[in-house]
Amino acid sequence: VSAQLDGYISNDVWLKNARHANLMAKKLSDGLVSSNQVKLEYPTEANEVFVKLPEKMVEHLNSEEYMMSEDELEGKTIRLVTSWNTKENEIDEFLNTIFA
Repeated sequence: VSAQLDGYISNDVWLKNARHANLMAKKLSDGLVSSNQVKLEYPTEANEVFVKLPEKMVEHLNSEEYMMSEDELEGKTIRLVTSWNTKENEIDEFLNTIFA
């Protein structure tokens, strides 16, 4: 076993990281669905949030350099992913941007 993997699994570091990523996804999901403009496609059960956003919202995010693809402009489901190092202020910043 590599030293990195050993460090990751010892002392439940992986579990701490996963819990944090999931908590940030829940915060993101709750913030998005607080608006009736965003449709949550699936319940948020891990670190991925699946939503449909109005075209104007996607265009606004692109103008703020979040770089959504052209597929999202066609009303397809968007997958947003949080990780072990996602910060609460980054979620807040994204939510403030999307609803500006």
